[in-house]
Amino acid sequence: VELSLSARLLEFSLFFVANPAIVFMGDSILGEKERKTLETLISTPSSKTSLIIGKMVASVIIGLITAIADSLGVIIYLSMIAQSGLKLTVGLILVTFSVSAMLVVMTAAIITPIVLRSSSVRSAQAMSYLIMMVALGIYFSTLFVDIQRLPYYIEDILLIIPFTHAALAISNYVLGQYFYMAINFLIMIGFTLLGIYISIKTFDSERLILSK
Repeated sequence: VELSLSARLLEFSLFFVANPAIVFMGDSILGEKERKTLETLISTPSSKTSLIIGKMVASVIIGLITAIADSLGVIIYLSMIAQSGLKLTVGLILVTFSVSAMLVVMTAAIITPIVLRSSSVRSAQAMSYLIMMVALGIYFSTLFVDIQRLPYYIEDILLIIPFTHAALAISNYVLGQYFYMAINFLIMIGFTLLGIYISIKTFDSERLILSK
């Protein structure tokens, strides 16, 4: 029971993990445009695949560092206000860290196509935050609702949303359902690869430079 309560608080903190990836991914590409360095970057011999992957890796590293700091602050605060405090095991900490890392990577991959189709950092962040509002709704609801106990027609809808699987991975670990936890990770990896694929296929350097 104590682990389940801790898992819910950790699931809620995932929103603060995903959030920094939006800021850094948008600035890593469109920030180059606003600083008038995008043309120089695109004119280099680097392929569009290496350009996109390179930007994602840099954004993920910085985003993960920020995400860890943000989530630690949330966890410390929640543990202070929780009546019995958080019960954290080594396994739960490792799983939460792995989920957080995967969530940052997946978020960066999902919003990259949006960034590439936007004209400015502000417009990219505005569109991305609409997506993150969905994530916020999911992670906030985990404080009060067990997703796996919802009616099947609601749960099936939530399972279509990639951010749901980050929360389910933590709860499945606590319940000892390691197979389903692995499935959650595989689904997140699948959404990550899909986001990267769409980004590479839709990348248009001319449109990116000329868009206003």
